[in-house]
Amino acid sequence: MMSYLRQVDYQDRWKLWPGKGEKYLAGGGHSVLLTTYLNPLAYEAVIEKRGVLPPNSIVVKNNFTIGGEIRGTTVMYKVEGYAPEDNDWFWLKVLPDGTVDQEGTPDGCVVCHAEMKNNDYVWTAGPFSLSK
Repeated sequence: MMSYLRQVDYQDRWKLWPGKGEKYLAGGGHSVLLTTYLNPLAYEAVIEKRGVLPPNSIVVKNNFTIGGEIRGTTVMYKVEGYAPEDNDWFWLKVLPDGTVDQEGTPDGCVVCHAEMKNNDYVWTAGPFSLSK
């Protein structure tokens, strides 16, 4: 996944979550500061407030310390049929050195994101940010 993200140059070619800039103050468990990127499919669904992100949507969060040092990268990738009980999300957490820390449907990711089940398991921008 990280190889693909580097190949598509997500940091330069994908849009940031609407209304969020680089290294915005996070309100949750990933890190103090976040930068959230969306692939074109996900971005369009967020802008249009479709309620759910379509298959092949990718949300990438670069996680930073308060001093601006990278803590890691977390990814949500919607794969049709992958995990229907979790809205088909595949989660990935990669440490700054490139080591994969977690992937698939890790309990920590699923349990936390399930609190936002009515927002397609997405926390960014708060409750029900994906719906009209």
